[in-house]
Amino acid sequence: RMDHRQQYAVLPVWEASERLQKKLRKNSRSEAASSAAYKEDEPDFGAETPPWYILNPDTSPRVYWDILSLVMITYDIIFVPLEVCFTLEETTFLAVLDWFTRLFWTFDMVASCLTGFVFSDGVIEYKLSAILRRYAKTWFVPDLSMVLSDWIGYLVAGSGLGLGQLARAIRMARAVRLLRLLRMQEVLANLTERLQSDVIEIVMQVVKMVILLVMLCHFMACFWWAVGTNGDGTSWVKAGAFDDLSADASYLVCLLWAMSLFSGGCNNIYPETSTERMYGVAACLCSFVFLLVMLGTLTSGLTQRHIIDGSGQRQMAALKTYLRQNSIPKNLTKRLCRSAKHAISGDLTPDSVQLLAVISEPLKMQMHFEMYSRLLLYQPFFKDLLTEGNQLVRRICHQAMGILLLTHGDVVFEVDEEPSEPKLYLVASGALDYTDSYGEVEKVYDKCWIAEPVLWTRWKHRGTLVAISDVKMAVLDATSFQEICRQAISKKNPACLPIIAYALEFVKELNERSFPTDLPESA
Repeated sequence: RMDHRQQYAVLPVWEASERLQKKLRKNSRSEAASSAAYKEDEPDFGAETPPWYILNPDTSPRVYWDILSLVMITYDIIFVPLEVCFTLEETTFLAVLDWFTRLFWTFDMVASCLTGFVFSDGVIEYKLSAILRRYAKTWFVPDLSMVLSDWIGYLVAGSGLGLGQLARAIRMARAVRLLRLLRMQEVLANLTERLQSDVIEIVMQVVKMVILLVMLCHFMACFWWAVGTNGDGTSWVKAGAFDDLSADASYLVCLLWAMSLFSGGCNNIYPETSTERMYGVAACLCSFVFLLVMLGTLTSGLTQRHIIDGSGQRQMAALKTYLRQNSIPKNLTKRLCRSAKHAISGDLTPDSVQLLAVISEPLKMQMHFEMYSRLLLYQPFFKDLLTEGNQLVRRICHQAMGILLLTHGDVVFEVDEEPSEPKLYLVASGALDYTDSYGEVEKVYDKCWIAEPVLWTRWKHRGTLVAISDVKMAVLDATSFQEICRQAISKKNPACLPIIAYALEFVKELNERSFPTDLPESA
């Protein structure tokens, strides 16, 4: 190889005077008002940092707590109707579960007072006064009534007093705990919002409907037994000689009757009194309406999924019609259709997601930071900036970065090309071939970055970069990156100091290389 000794000069934006660098160092030790003013330009300026005692509603501990609350609600759904309608034997297992749920819901009131909440626009509120105000307006009264009913019932049951009527009233009052069914919808909504797969959402929808069906049958079964055992006269329980059965056998008989309502009714259990007939009519109507709602919901979900999948098929049909009307050869039509099919089945571009336009800027900034920061970690300099918590990185991710999708054979740039829109490329997935000016080929895989010199100096590409598979890359626009840094420098923001120092050092090392290329020196 020939010894290339072309001298590169740093771009004017990085030529900071000694006087300016001294001011930047001074600001880095004590943040000046100019730096604070610059931070106010950030889309998420003013976002609150949560106090140590306030939980983020989206963190793992809170999600696990919500999952545990679903388990506790399920326990209440199962055992509260059983305890109200049947006479259950006192066992150690039930006593432990009863104590666990009682303590859990007591501590849940404290956790609700110390958990932030999300506004409709996605902003999280961490102020304790706002959290308490919202909790008082929503779930405080129901939670307090349910917790007090639990503790009062425990105190009355353990007092040893002969208060039969009061004990029965407290037993009936435990049905207040079923109000937690209303909260189940809120918890499920918070958990399902975390799902990112349409298929899983449909499966969850089916599972939810099945659970609701079983829940409805459970309630109808328990109250059917309560109706049959209320009073000393004739009833379906005595007519069928079911009064001598154990509690579990009696429950199974009632559950069979309730589930049979969805398929025409049970043949050997008939109502004997007017009350039982009225309850049977109401149960049949409820089961019929619920069955219609369940079928309608499932049909709607599957139809919606079919419409989503069918949009791509309609686009392919329109493309084939267009190609046929313009007499495109069959071989070329096949290639065009295959390319189009690959494009619509691959990763989506931001332009194809219309709802991104209505998301608030702070949330989009956070989204872009999450998308691109994991790729910037593979580049040592940006990894250092992220590790140090440099405030410019969030703005760089939001304003200067994007996604580039390539298919096999796509050319990213060619040798000796001076890009009109210079970019740094960070490979997320796929493989490319980089062919330098001597014809030597190097493979470029994920976690690699290409064309870094465009950020710091005027640069002509020293090779040709071609995709040899489907490739997904993040691109950092050099012009936007430099403009962000120029604004920071003009406002004496100390965050730009390590960037200036790195730019000077990078160009110095670049001039010392015998054969500089677009690839990092270690490649």
